[in-house]
Amino acid sequence: MIVSHTILGRPVRSIAFDVLVSGLVLFLGLVAVVAQPGGWKTTLIGVGMAVALLFRRSRPFAVAAFVGALGVVQLIAGWGPLPIDLAVLVALYSVVKYADRVRDGVLAGIGALAGAVPAALQIENGGRWWGSAIVLGLITGAVWLAGLNVRTRRRYVVSLEERATTLEREREAEARAAVAGERARIARELHDVVAHSMAVMIVQADGARFMLDRDPEAARQAVKVVADTGRQALEEMRRLVGVLREPSPPEATAGTEPDDPRFGEIG
Repeated sequence: MIVSHTILGRPVRSIAFDVLVSGLVLFLGLVAVVAQPGGWKTTLIGVGMAVALLFRRSRPFAVAAFVGALGVVQLIAGWGPLPIDLAVLVALYSVVKYADRVRDGVLAGIGALAGAVPAALQIENGGRWWGSAIVLGLITGAVWLAGLNVRTRRRYVVSLEERATTLEREREAEARAAVAGERARIARELHDVVAHSMAVMIVQADGARFMLDRDPEAARQAVKVVADTGRQALEEMRRLVGVLREPSPPEATAGTEPDDPRFGEIG
């Protein structure tokens, strides 16, 4: 069995991946000090985006809104699309994949597409901006569809595993019910065997007692019948009791392990 190490309930590999993504955005923000418009102000935006992405799984919509707001500030300042805008795409992917409501992902997608127009205008400086807008829109749409695809696949896998667990529980419940029914039948059969054998033994014993003086041979035969009946009843009882002592089916295991692989996805 493969055990997934966790920190605060999260797999280590997913934490490491998020730290790597945030580190990349932070690096791009630090480069902005000397190589990009805005200088240290752009760096502050990159730092804010990098820190926000650390919470993209637990608070996807809030992170997307925050990162989007920083992107709007960047566009208003006229700094145009920058490498740190990778954070916007990561936030969009995360909200589509992890948000509880599909509506959150739709709203984030609309916001990202709306931002593609002013970004394209700054790229072309008022020229053929529509071509850049289409390219940015296609990139945004591809990221949105990728997040939706992974979200759908995850939920489908989860539903299949839950269905399999339910079917297993039902199967084991049916098996336990069948065993209980069989034991009840054996108990009735055991009762019938004992009752019948005891009745035969009582009748034969009474007959032997009355015939002991009159017909000793008949009395001996009656006693023999009593002994044979008792042996047969004892043998049958041992067989039935042995069946009753057979173990029941194991109890169904409920729930899903915390380190279930589907909760340890990297992206």
